[in-house]
Amino acid sequence: MNLKSNRGFTLIELIITLTVILILSAMGLYVYYGVIGKADTGGIVNNVNQLKNVSQIYAEDTGGSFYGISAAALQADGVLPPNWTVLDNQAIPPDTSIVSAYYIGQGADGMTGDSFDIGFMGPQITNNIVKSVCIGFENQIAEFGYDGSAYPISTEGTNCNVIPSNNTLITNWFILGFE
Repeated sequence: MNLKSNRGFTLIELIITLTVILILSAMGLYVYYGVIGKADTGGIVNNVNQLKNVSQIYAEDTGGSFYGISAAALQADGVLPPNWTVLDNQAIPPDTSIVSAYYIGQGADGMTGDSFDIGFMGPQITNNIVKSVCIGFENQIAEFGYDGSAYPISTEGTNCNVIPSNNTLITNWFILGFE
């Protein structure tokens, strides 16, 4: 008598196994892209903080005014990080995979020179990234520019919530207004 079974896996066992593998793979990709998105946002926040700090150094060098501030002026003043370049008056970071350029300029307050703007744009910038960066600076900015409109920051709420979270690419500059 032969007690060995020649039985293999049934079709239903194979389908269940493949389904479990696909679900686990999908969850892994979701977590992976979430981590990558947070890293992108962290890099942008770090770069904006660097530019904010060197802009404040520029203002100290010019008697407390941001009048005339630009990427070229920061470079000429020797405060732009040395591994950054300036092209068409835009600050180009060493890694341009997410942000291709940063804009630094005097705020929209006219000729007083008491505010400055930092903006960024790039081929991989999405609404989600912009919203995360905006929320990260919400207590430090007076306003932000998104999709061609300016939004003042109020003390009553989080105005960054006007930015949708639909993860679409942004083609315009996103501007943070500092005072």
